[in-house]
Amino acid sequence: MQYYYSPSNSSCYVDSVHGSNIPDDCLKITIDEHHSINKALSKNESYILKRGKNEISIIENYPQLLQQELNSQRSIEIQHLLKVNDLASVRPLRAKVAGTATAEDDKRLAELEKQAQALRTELAKLRA
Repeated sequence: MQYYYSPSNSSCYVDSVHGSNIPDDCLKITIDEHHSINKALSKNESYILKRGKNEISIIENYPQLLQQELNSQRSIEIQHLLKVNDLASVRPLRAKVAGTATAEDDKRLAELEKQAQALRTELAKLRA
């Protein structure tokens, strides 16, 4: 999953959510930058995106987003991550059903379940 920021319309994008509807001027950002930008937006704060020696003030004069909009965006992201998690579970589950599962398969399933539980908990809090 790749995250982007568009200076022309002061918006963040995620390729798995927005597909081909990502503006051409988008800058690739990390997931941490994406969350920091959204956190700053929710508090109506400014945020500086650093790229080498360049600094881009990306939230100055940014229209204030309502917390509900941020929660909705994160909810969509979580739902997508849960689908990805489910798909990642298929191979180790198939091995379990076939009786060929290894300790690594069991470990992977446990990791995926832990991730899924954390995502479901976060999603429930967003919907509360």
